[in-house]
Amino acid sequence: MSTDDRHFPAIIAFGLWVLLVHASCGLGDAQGPALCESTCLTANDGVCDDGGAGAAFDNCEYGTDCNDCGERFAGEAPTAPLSVAPVCDNTCPHAHDGVCNDGSGQQSFPLCSPGSDCADCGPREDIQACENDADCGLWHICGLKGRCQEPEFEDHTEHLPLFEREVRAGDLTQAAFELPAGVSSAFVVIEAASSRDGLTLQRVFDPRDRFIFDAEAPENDRIKVFPRESGGQLVIYLHNTPDLTLLAGEYGLQFTTTWPTEVRASVLVKRLPREPRGARLQVNLWFADDTLVDADNAPYDTNFQLALRELRSLYARKRINIHRVTYQNLAEGHARALSVPQGVDSMCANMRDALSETTLPGVNLVIASHFASGGLLGASCGIPGIPSWPGLSRSGVGVAGYLIFEDPQLAGHVMAHEMGHYLGLFHTTELDGMNFDPIHDTPQCTISYDTNFNGILSADECAYRGGGDNTMFWTLPSSDAFTQKKTSPGQRHVLMRNPMVETY
Repeated sequence: MSTDDRHFPAIIAFGLWVLLVHASCGLGDAQGPALCESTCLTANDGVCDDGGAGAAFDNCEYGTDCNDCGERFAGEAPTAPLSVAPVCDNTCPHAHDGVCNDGSGQQSFPLCSPGSDCADCGPREDIQACENDADCGLWHICGLKGRCQEPEFEDHTEHLPLFEREVRAGDLTQAAFELPAGVSSAFVVIEAASSRDGLTLQRVFDPRDRFIFDAEAPENDRIKVFPRESGGQLVIYLHNTPDLTLLAGEYGLQFTTTWPTEVRASVLVKRLPREPRGARLQVNLWFADDTLVDADNAPYDTNFQLALRELRSLYARKRINIHRVTYQNLAEGHARALSVPQGVDSMCANMRDALSETTLPGVNLVIASHFASGGLLGASCGIPGIPSWPGLSRSGVGVAGYLIFEDPQLAGHVMAHEMGHYLGLFHTTELDGMNFDPIHDTPQCTISYDTNFNGILSADECAYRGGGDNTMFWTLPSSDAFTQKKTSPGQRHVLMRNPMVETY
């Protein structure tokens, strides 16, 4: 992600209408005083964030997102939806039989109510009754028994090796693989022996022998692919658009290499039992040299935690809970190499070398000092990047660490944007107004929006109608007139099908 102008989000001013409404708020009736302000940091973004009835999120104080939520009343303020007081009794008739029977976990039989078989199950949280997910707290769902509960993650991903062979430079190498029925997504992974080896995808065809990607005829592509390797890794995401139906049968692909090398290919196949209600994702932070913050003090650094809060907030809007964040310092040699990346290619090669011995699940995010190209704020090693999975080499995204101290909210936005690429999202619109992502419900900003006729579309020119307010727009706004927090259902569809994203 690059910019010539810094984006400094600010709290949106009240405006005359809000002031007039607020001035009219009196003692009210039995509902209590009316509450209507727009002081929430995410006010006026079209999404209700105050945690009240009908709210999508609860990251603002009740009554402070009036333009998006409408007028609230103090007497209707939401109470805490979940009580964590433990329930532990043995009123279940099957208590003390050595088998958990209270129906609260995956290894429990649903013969009794939660907490009533304490001898066999242990104490349970006292969870309230519910009619739908909105009655429960964030990242909880309404279960089949009408009780709020933590979700059970039901997706399943299988790693299928395809081949490992020596290939000659420039030769067209072919590979075929079978997809069974009921597959939600497939990630084809091609790994060269070295992080400096070059790989280029030429074609992908489906079970009907139709080319769904052809480097020589991109106008006919049915999937969008980043055809060049990053760090000797090439990943093809089958289903990076909701418009593509994955057929059962044999798929094939063709690729070339820059140098003679050994190549390993495999496919990650993900299945979902149903359309996901939500998901979770782990983020692993890796600190290079000269970043002013490291794994020891970042968990306690105010600016760094503000950046993480913005990252979490943006992914919460996608219904993805960043449930765990890990902190690590890179080993000495790798920490120096990744401190000031000289370019995206060298960064991705160094990142593969640094991270391939690690075993953590989730997205790897390297905090560099800055990029040698001063306008570059972050970069992803691939669209998508190689999933963190046993048996595969590793990689991740890089972010300029100086942003954390200049503008933590912007730093969090850049993290979210680059992670979106790594998980499979393209820019909604590229700078020329002629290239777009493959998702039908993201707005396209054509070159006709170029009001200053400089041949480059700005976020300001594409604001609102053209998708300039989407997190995955190609550049940042030049002012604080609007924010880039939007995510479409189609983008969420793509994210949920990445193997690193656990869904429920």
